[in-house]
Amino acid sequence: MAVRPQSNAAHLQLGTGLRAQGKLDEAIVYYRKAIELDPKFAYAHNNLGYALEVQGKLDEAIACYRKAIELDPNLANAYNNLGNALQDQKKLDEAMIWYKKAIELDPKSAGAQTNLGVALWRQRKLDEAIACHRRAIELDPKFAFAHNNLGTALGDQGKLDEAIACYRRAIELDPKSANAHSNLGNALKTQSV
Repeated sequence: MAVRPQSNAAHLQLGTGLRAQGKLDEAIVYYRKAIELDPKFAYAHNNLGYALEVQGKLDEAIACYRKAIELDPNLANAYNNLGNALQDQKKLDEAMIWYKKAIELDPKSAGAQTNLGVALWRQRKLDEAIACHRRAIELDPKFAFAHNNLGTALGDQGKLDEAIACYRRAIELDPKSANAHSNLGNALKTQSV
């Protein structure tokens, strides 16, 4: 695909297309080129961070997200992504700060809501986690990941019937979700004991 050599937006778009195809190394090259052309291009820093995070390069990803936020303090997705990378590093308190900022900037972000719910679940704050997942589902009723996460938190409260219903809904929305299938199987097994 031909790219205008001096178009940072074209490099960003090509990188995003390659990332969607799972070609992370190639995507990173284009994101870096977009940043080289415009060092203040917050979206390129954010997208580079995401590609690096998928590769497991969390420290580099975090630096990219922080740079994106520095350049564009209203880029809600960068706050959410920063929270995810910090959560991957088990820095739950700090991750929650960034999720809350993402939600403040974009109250309709189902992703940030359920990600905050996962961090709360990991801290065993189940009621708060459930509220976040319910809010995410309210914002996006077809968000399979949120249904699965809600099921996990409900299951941990011993509400197996509700958890099973959540897992079934997650599978209905995303039949390829290995987590939802596994969670459903475990819940059914526990219920039959």
